[in-house]
Amino acid sequence: MLIENLTIYLNSVTQAMLLKGFSLSDFSHSIEHYPQNLLLLESTNPTGIYEPTIRLCTILGRNNVATYFQSAQQNEHHQIIKWIDFSDLSLLKELSALELSELLYLSHMKKPITSPFFYKLQNHFIYFNDEMKFSKIYYRSLDEFYRMLASKIVQLTFFKINNRTLFLRKKILIEKPTLEFLEKMKPLFEKGIKLAFTKATFTRHVFALPIYLKNPLNEDESTEQKKLIALAAHIVYHSKEKTWTLQHI
Repeated sequence: MLIENLTIYLNSVTQAMLLKGFSLSDFSHSIEHYPQNLLLLESTNPTGIYEPTIRLCTILGRNNVATYFQSAQQNEHHQIIKWIDFSDLSLLKELSALELSELLYLSHMKKPITSPFFYKLQNHFIYFNDEMKFSKIYYRSLDEFYRMLASKIVQLTFFKINNRTLFLRKKILIEKPTLEFLEKMKPLFEKGIKLAFTKATFTRHVFALPIYLKNPLNEDESTEQKKLIALAAHIVYHSKEKTWTLQHI
């Protein structure tokens, strides 16, 4: 497994998360409101069923959505992924010209004119990726993001702690951080941060994960100075007590 740093930036106004280090698989395996249907916002996408009233393709039914996710995540860094979920095909067909124009603007600009959440679609998410390996996800409920982050932190922490030279040592299990704990980090997410797993340490039953302030739009990582702007805090896991704490600098 490759240890990756995680870049996180939250726009609280639109509920948009700009993320790096998270995959479509991380997203699809953590969400509670699994999409019933998808509207694919990339007009050249050959996948799905063409809907002539809006001139875009749809993926209908939870099983077909799961199949689409499995196919897309195998090649997600080499293809454009743009979709918005919706609840009912009949309501999708009733979108007004203004609502359709807002969808087209959203698809092109990756940001909404008004709200990213449409009454007729009853969408919980909008998902974009790009060539810089970023994903941009709009969440109706940020708890969906916190669930994904909790799972990712456990996955990377477990590997970082247990992938050492003492192969016969009993594996140290990691307790998942609560949503309430991660919600306390929201002010940091709004500034833009990097969870630096490559710089994390584990000594005397204490795992310390540095949190650096990070401009997510500056991804020129040619120098260490550009990578990490300022150390802001540590997420600390106490393996004996199986507890997480946030320690500000």
